[in-house]
Amino acid sequence: MEFANKEKKRVYFLPEFQSELVKYFDVNSDATLILSFDSFIGRKTNIDFSKLLEINYRKICIVGNHNNPDEFKSLLKSEILTELDNRDLTLEYDFKNFPNLEILILSWHKKCSNISECVKLLELSLWAYKPKSQDLTEFSSLKSLKELRIIQSNIKTISGIENLQNIREMIFIGNRSLSFEDVDVVFPNVEVLYIESCKGIRIEKVVAMFPNVKDLNFFSSVEIESLRIILENLKKLEILNVYDLKISETDNRYWKDYKNLKLLNFQDRKHQLLKRKDFPEYQNCR
Repeated sequence: MEFANKEKKRVYFLPEFQSELVKYFDVNSDATLILSFDSFIGRKTNIDFSKLLEINYRKICIVGNHNNPDEFKSLLKSEILTELDNRDLTLEYDFKNFPNLEILILSWHKKCSNISECVKLLELSLWAYKPKSQDLTEFSSLKSLKELRIIQSNIKTISGIENLQNIREMIFIGNRSLSFEDVDVVFPNVEVLYIESCKGIRIEKVVAMFPNVKDLNFFSSVEIESLRIILENLKKLEILNVYDLKISETDNRYWKDYKNLKLLNFQDRKHQLLKRKDFPEYQNCR
């Protein structure tokens, strides 16, 4: 067999190792099957992808695209699958066919359906999610969710997830129409928050909605007056990354007063008194 990472049990699907793959996944339920189309370049014989049905994999990572997605009907239903990572291959998933899914990483297709049935989901990462409702109401039943990542969607609001109070991490990137203004809920258990290229999100709402965040990454084209609103209100904050964020205040010497911070990452500005070099305690941080 050929491993992408033997220690992490990440193994490629290659038809010449079919019998070995079947045996390996029967005794390694935590292994990941990697379906990489680069592995088949130059082969003179067609690959029988229906052979995937013989392998009891519980985790799969699909890499690359294929010109005939109809060959992958075997990937559209699994009672045992717990982890699905597919950011390339266009497939029309009906998620009621994956009752035990816990981790979903997916480039969304408009014909995907019934994600609300994945009630065991712990981690959800979606690219190009574009619901007609332009909100997150489809996720309202995902009460076990701990990590949510939405990238380059059309959503205007996160309405629909107000009751998902188990979430520990939220990431929003490139959601140009997204705003928090119509949501009046607190997410007290969110500890990691990453917001980038979502110009409709104001820092005032971030502070109000996520009071216990420990790791905040906030990148916005909208200038803020001061870091004081963050530093004074987020009492548990340990990591603050505001690189590229324009901060209008000149006297930033008080930034040094917040000893709970383990990392403060910002961009040098001519008008500010202190520069990055004045914070040597953070030079070796990420």
